[in-house]
Amino acid sequence: MKKLKDLLNQIRDFHFQSGKGGKDKVDFIGTLVNKDNHVIVQARIEKKNLDCMEQKTPFQIWGEISGTNVTLLDNYIITTSYYAHSDYIEIAADPSEIVIGRSYDGDLFVTNISASIATMNNMFSDRVFNENVCFTKENPTVLSFAYPEDIEAMDTDGTLRLYRGFSHNWSRHGIEYRYLPYIDYAFSKPTRIRDAIAKIACARNLLSFFADYYLPLENLLFSDEQTVDAKNFPGYCDCQLYLNHKEDIEVPEEPFLIMTNKFSENFSEVWTNWLKFYTDSIYIPTLFYEIICNRSTRINRFLNLTQAIELYSVHYRDELAKYIAQADGCRRKPIPLKYRIEDVLAQINGTLEISKEGRRRLARAISNDRNFFTHYNEQRYTEPSFEEISAANRVLRYVLLSIVYKVVGIRDDYIKECKNRLNYSTFERDVSVILKERQDINYTSWTE
Repeated sequence: MKKLKDLLNQIRDFHFQSGKGGKDKVDFIGTLVNKDNHVIVQARIEKKNLDCMEQKTPFQIWGEISGTNVTLLDNYIITTSYYAHSDYIEIAADPSEIVIGRSYDGDLFVTNISASIATMNNMFSDRVFNENVCFTKENPTVLSFAYPEDIEAMDTDGTLRLYRGFSHNWSRHGIEYRYLPYIDYAFSKPTRIRDAIAKIACARNLLSFFADYYLPLENLLFSDEQTVDAKNFPGYCDCQLYLNHKEDIEVPEEPFLIMTNKFSENFSEVWTNWLKFYTDSIYIPTLFYEIICNRSTRINRFLNLTQAIELYSVHYRDELAKYIAQADGCRRKPIPLKYRIEDVLAQINGTLEISKEGRRRLARAISNDRNFFTHYNEQRYTEPSFEEISAANRVLRYVLLSIVYKVVGIRDDYIKECKNRLNYSTFERDVSVILKERQDINYTSWTE
């Protein structure tokens, strides 16, 4: 199968639907061009066919390049160039996704979709290859492939698999083997491409929480009802799906916080719990996504974290937070943030191990810091120092991870192990910084 780079800068015939109800096919000449890692369509069309493209609604383009079928999904015109005394116009269109291997003039339905995300190698606990140290002439195999079991879960739409394969490259100097980790989803019935992408992204977002860093949605493949070998080879995909609006975000090479040995045995339960949580509380993963993409730092990160925890409390623990507020003599509506944080800290205290009084003080300190930035009342609240905001960000991030891990069904002792990692190994010290208990910290404003 040809790669996208092999299809660029070639003048070819393309088509799109025009007319009332999109019944008329329009042929035009166009070229796929890479502009700063972003692919656009440069084309020349007749002026009379521009009207249907000027409605600022997405349209679909399909064609064939060097014998390879392609489909450009959801195109928008981004530039136009008119020429006097000419019946033609130059345009540039921006597709959201590019399909390589099929030429569709209508809806695209897939039966299977997969993503090979290289960083997922840091998630698997077991090795793919077993080493044969004492190999001989009669037994020359240096490595044997272990074929670890797939990690599977089913839901109402189909079956999700996490697994690894491998590739190898030969040269005069040796053989290079590479692990290829996959997220694969097989649908129980043909599904629109948009929904298929959303499903694989949903799985990727769960694994992002397990990693505690951004995972790119890359190397997408899919099969459809035209894929002949899909029934004989489960997971077989013969079409590429190129996302044209990918983000360039640095991905660290670090082991996941929650690796496969922590969730493989109860993955069905984890996946079921995640789907419900993801549907009910989509903005919590969204706020976390902003953080792991490094779009929010310092104060903004602090506000995103407190907002995510507050959203969780409002949606899942409103009555429990209200009980703590009423026990403290508070009858205010809405419930102040300090009581919501105190309740959440109590819920996950099996992973925190903070005393009841410590949780109360910590919740109030974090709430006061948040209120300073949201209300900017210098008479009532003290501006937190640089050290306090940094400490609060680490503590709240661990709290948010603990919430999600606990919701999806990860054991408390596994969650506690995360505090052994460098990012969270200073948890107790960070709590004391937030509470201003450290004598070695200068609690001056971070802006000074």
